[in-house]
Amino acid sequence: MPDGRQAADDILGRLLSRLEVKPERSNRLIERVPACSFLYEEMEAFRARIEEAVACGAVTAEMGRNECRHLVERVILADPRRLYELLDRRPRALTAREAAAAVRAKLPPTDFARVGQVLADLEADWCVGRSLGLGIGPDEPDVVSRCFKSAAALANGTLGEIDLRTFSRRVTGDSKFVEKNMGRVVGVLRHLMDIPDEFAPEEALASLGVVRFPQPCLISGPVSYRGMLLPTDPYIGVSPEMVSELAAVGSPPWILTIENLASFNRQVREARGAGIVVYTGGFPSPAVVACVKKLAVSCSCPVFHWGDIDGGGVRIARCLEVALMPVGRKLGLHLMAPELAISRGENITPIEIFRIDMSQSVVGGLVRFLASPAACTLEQEEMDPTLPMETAI
Repeated sequence: MPDGRQAADDILGRLLSRLEVKPERSNRLIERVPACSFLYEEMEAFRARIEEAVACGAVTAEMGRNECRHLVERVILADPRRLYELLDRRPRALTAREAAAAVRAKLPPTDFARVGQVLADLEADWCVGRSLGLGIGPDEPDVVSRCFKSAAALANGTLGEIDLRTFSRRVTGDSKFVEKNMGRVVGVLRHLMDIPDEFAPEEALASLGVVRFPQPCLISGPVSYRGMLLPTDPYIGVSPEMVSELAAVGSPPWILTIENLASFNRQVREARGAGIVVYTGGFPSPAVVACVKKLAVSCSCPVFHWGDIDGGGVRIARCLEVALMPVGRKLGLHLMAPELAISRGENITPIEIFRIDMSQSVVGGLVRFLASPAACTLEQEEMDPTLPMETAI
């Protein structure tokens, strides 16, 4: 059987919750009392609690008619302050304001300059029972401040390649905090900078150079380190610290970057040719980007990218294209034509990948294709590897 006093408090609490969601409302807030099967004692407890709320001026009550004239039918909010006191409940706005102030006090001025507006938006969401989709409540100000500090450090873009736990310890004082709260940290980060929706939290951090431990760059083809030819058959892994000393050897016909590991392994074994192949590891880390740029400037051959035909694959290609611009090199696409997706891929609902004009970009055609009624995606593993100069677009 339902608890009469608790049932009354639930109804009274809903009045306050609705007020908090829309505090500027002008119409009366009314809660209808649902039909309940109470025992006599519980009905008396329910009635007593409603009468207590009426007596202190927090609400007014309307009784039923005819045979229900002894039952409370509707409860109308009269004085929110008195109802908060009766229910021993704090207004969400007050809790949100105090929590946001506690977070601000924990953030260094340099961090607050970046995240201040996001924190203000979070405070406003807390007031109405939401949390910007971050899953962090006002009862966790210490967790909030650490998430914001982590996101600000990532958005500053001055970290370089660093392992996840070292980053977490340096920024939050807890080596495991970011790992445990990765979704929340990246959630804040998405409000500070453009992070592809397709990226899982760990991929988003990797794109900024924060990984569980910096991975080696996998390279195949004629490459040297400090002038010494590297044994790259079928490929070799070089640490991020070695990237600055890499160079192409001789005159390779092309450089090809590959998004997925299976396709990279097939390429270097089945269609190696005389070119250089670099595995991007999904979205390329800063070390991979530096590796591609270093190899590109050390020779004059064309640079191609082969990845999935989908939102993530297009963003990866765009990242590499932008990275090569400062060194005066253009990017070409390999096995990434819309016609291939139509013939070998799967139909999807059209998607918007970028909100800016990409007509001058090498990915412009794919952006338009994926936003069109003909949109299809294609995982690169569906394609057999070929030499870039034979099929590049």
